[in-house]
Amino acid sequence: MRIIVCPHELAMGGSQINAIELAAAIRDRGNEVIIYAPAGELSQKISNLGLKLVLSPSGIELSLAWARGLRLLAQEFDPDIVHTYEWAPSMNAACGFRSIRNACQVITVLSMDVPKFLPTHLHLTVGTRQLAESMKRNIAVHVIEPPIDTQANRTVDLCTARRQIRASNEEFVVSIICRMTNELDKANGVLNAIEAIEYLAQYMSIRLLVVGDGPELTRISNQADAVNTKLGRTVIEITGSVLDPGVFYEGSDVVLGMGSSILRGMAYGKPVVVQGSDGYWELLTPDTLDTFLDVGFFGNGGAGASALLSILKDLVSNPATNSSLGSWNRELVESKFSLVSAADRLERIYKDAQFEPRRKGAILLSILRSIAGLTKFRMLKMTKSLKDRAAI
Repeated sequence: MRIIVCPHELAMGGSQINAIELAAAIRDRGNEVIIYAPAGELSQKISNLGLKLVLSPSGIELSLAWARGLRLLAQEFDPDIVHTYEWAPSMNAACGFRSIRNACQVITVLSMDVPKFLPTHLHLTVGTRQLAESMKRNIAVHVIEPPIDTQANRTVDLCTARRQIRASNEEFVVSIICRMTNELDKANGVLNAIEAIEYLAQYMSIRLLVVGDGPELTRISNQADAVNTKLGRTVIEITGSVLDPGVFYEGSDVVLGMGSSILRGMAYGKPVVVQGSDGYWELLTPDTLDTFLDVGFFGNGGAGASALLSILKDLVSNPATNSSLGSWNRELVESKFSLVSAADRLERIYKDAQFEPRRKGAILLSILRSIAGLTKFRMLKMTKSLKDRAAI
């Protein structure tokens, strides 16, 4: 098959990393794959994997220029499949799809909420069972949990990794690797972690590694500086963006995060604490696994820094538990979340999409409904924004 894969951006993030790694896995099965996406720091990862990148205009909003670029690429490449990630590329491609001959579109949304205005005649993949069960569509929704390359993401030399992050044998290292943004309450979760580590640092040798970039990095860095000044040593270390954060996963004792970041921590054989919105924190164990398999590695509502502090206290005082949880996490990733099994499922979805009957009338109706739904969504968003401004 000939496939164009369209991540919404190439900034560091789980959705786009999954798109790139799955594209490489599909390519390795004998398919021809091109990435169509705007320039970003993950361009280097695409190059490292030997994939071809065609640069697009920005893909995070509706864009005639983006759609025109895809149309020109499709005319040259003649794809069988156009696989779009997240809502904006999906809508851009779907609305101009009649000009892309013979190609079928597949959509993936890895956000915690799937927009209701997406076209219902297209195959859709999501990351959790709960999302799939909540969708009402003409075509079945597929579940592909965010996959992990278990060969590239594994602990190889712990001593070297600890040296690279300058961790002593006595130091307990916690890492949180994410985009520093208010989306999904990530930034507030990082601030929770800083508060919990600040407390523990009064009684033990501990350090928090905050890895990533984003619009809230300055706020987080200011809080880290305040804590480090108060304690007289570097307890909170801000690294900024790192193309390959593997050494931070490998060198840590515990990994905090959500979504694919949690899965990477598991792949490195670490105990992981799942972060959510509004102060949610939960240790992944055999007892909590079923919940996360349903809803994804995320949650809503909790006690914030105090909840995380309680979890970390238990982990610090029980090294044997840490080791057993880390081994269990690695085994779980290998059996359920491997890149190989995800590529198997995705290739089957591509073939199903190719052989799906295409009725022009139904497709046109689906797209018109989708455009109407998107228009309504944007009007409601604009109205809310105007009301918020008026209230200031």
